[in-house]
Amino acid sequence: MFLSPYLKNIEMQAKRTSADNMHNNKIHEAEKHFKKGIDLLKKQKPREAIPSLNMALKLNPSLGEAKLALEDAIEGLKWNTWHFCRKCGKFITPKRGYPLVEIEGFCSRCGQSTPAVKEELISQVELVAKLVSFGIFPIVVFIFCGMPNWQHIYPYRVGYAWNPLTGGIIRAAQFTPIVILFLIVINDPLAFSISEPFDYLFGPLVDSPLYLFAAFSFLFLIVYLYFLLLLTPIVTIHKKGLWRSKKHQKNILLYTSIFVGLIATIRIASGVLN
Repeated sequence: MFLSPYLKNIEMQAKRTSADNMHNNKIHEAEKHFKKGIDLLKKQKPREAIPSLNMALKLNPSLGEAKLALEDAIEGLKWNTWHFCRKCGKFITPKRGYPLVEIEGFCSRCGQSTPAVKEELISQVELVAKLVSFGIFPIVVFIFCGMPNWQHIYPYRVGYAWNPLTGGIIRAAQFTPIVILFLIVINDPLAFSISEPFDYLFGPLVDSPLYLFAAFSFLFLIVYLYFLLLLTPIVTIHKKGLWRSKKHQKNILLYTSIFVGLIATIRIASGVLN
């Protein structure tokens, strides 16, 4: 009877010890999962790291480092490719994006050197490939659509004359390297595969008031696609869905509007309405 308080005290101590042991085991397990997650980030595997980091936080919600690492892993998956510090696992975001990517040379968390020569080289190669393939397009469009050219004038005269707007677009396309290559591959040096669809679509509208609207709408679409392809990264490191972001689309529409507006102003001021 006199030992009852003593036994109760021992029982309570045993329970506290058991709870402490369970807590310590959870902390130990959380550390193991956290370390595994960080190791996976160092190996550039954020998708595989997320379950481990989630488990670490579930076992020990106060593990702040695991929360930061989980945020980095989730952020990395928002990009088409990723670059994690190989010493601490921090996600390294580009200092400057496409067209000329620049990635910070060191990790802001641990100071580890983070060379990203591969990512920067890829951005340079992609930009050069695009410029070589179709970068000349707006120049030739301006030449053939924004000014008169020396050409054959039916029936027997040669002189300066304006191209019909759609005809100017076709001629401009024929001077673009990627289109030239396409015509060579399909053995169509006279570009019938390009001109015939244009004739079919716009031929019936030539003498119609709708022609100018249709032709400029088509020019706007072509120039928009040009800027979209040129200014949107494909293989270079970038956030997924960048091409449809409001800021990106706003810039592309602005450049397109300025270019097409310039040609429209020149042609209308010159009295060329076809």
